[in-house]
Amino acid sequence: GANMPAATTWDVEWGAAGFTQGMGTMIAATTDNPVLLTGLTATTGYEFYVRTVCSGVDQSEWIGPVAFTTLDTPPANDNACDAVMIVVNAAPIVGNNTGGTQETGEAIASCWDFPGNQNTVWYTFVAVGVNATVSTDFSTPLTDTSIAVYSATDCTDLTTFTQIGCDEDGGTVQNYNSIADVTGLTVGDTYYVQVEGYNNNVGEFNIEVTGFVASLNDLSTVGFNYYPNPVTNDLTMTANENITSISIFNMLGQEVKSSKPSTLETNIDMSNLSSGAYFVKAQVGDSVGTFKVIKK
Repeated sequence: GANMPAATTWDVEWGAAGFTQGMGTMIAATTDNPVLLTGLTATTGYEFYVRTVCSGVDQSEWIGPVAFTTLDTPPANDNACDAVMIVVNAAPIVGNNTGGTQETGEAIASCWDFPGNQNTVWYTFVAVGVNATVSTDFSTPLTDTSIAVYSATDCTDLTTFTQIGCDEDGGTVQNYNSIADVTGLTVGDTYYVQVEGYNNNVGEFNIEVTGFVASLNDLSTVGFNYYPNPVTNDLTMTANENITSISIFNMLGQEVKSSKPSTLETNIDMSNLSSGAYFVKAQVGDSVGTFKVIKK
């Protein structure tokens, strides 16, 4: 048989599901492949017809209708770089993974039973201590969530994400929700949380991060002490070796005070800080500890 040239031009007519051909939106003599349809509504059925344009007067028969349904609008925190900030030790926040999609290069967490990531959303938190617990274990419409926690250096490059915590079904309030414990965190660093609904489950859920303050065991070997607590004005710290550095963080994980005293005793003026809880990170030589103080 004769060789036929490959089609390069098409007419496309599209519209809402069930539309009458001739009453739809026509895209005439397009050379685009694929053809981009704009102005669509989420979770809506549509149909299209297509024919090849061989010349100005010759066209193939129409093929169609071909039906398709648009997906949900992705949530604002669908991708890691758009992660929603969770304040550690604050009230749970409401999330929703409806319309969530798998980002290019997004990891599938090691503990997830289902080969996941069909509908993930992202959160971040700033560590206020060396340990933290991320929980979706609440009575919510979404009854089966999976959690993974990552350290990361670049949200635009998911190969920089290292999984440091993971849970599938560790909940007790709602059995198939999850609780992920992470340890070895660096105070002040930002961490990423990936939440998925098991096997394409979507809906509203609650999520919180609680932080556990490191003990002072590491500083006990250098005779570290601090007082008073609660503090009104000056927080005094002493040790048997020079205190290398002091950093104070608020409950958002933001550093509000810092000093590098290199002395056996140092005072930090907290009089101008708002009342509430703060985390102090102290380094004495190679020993580091974090503790919580209350500002009156």
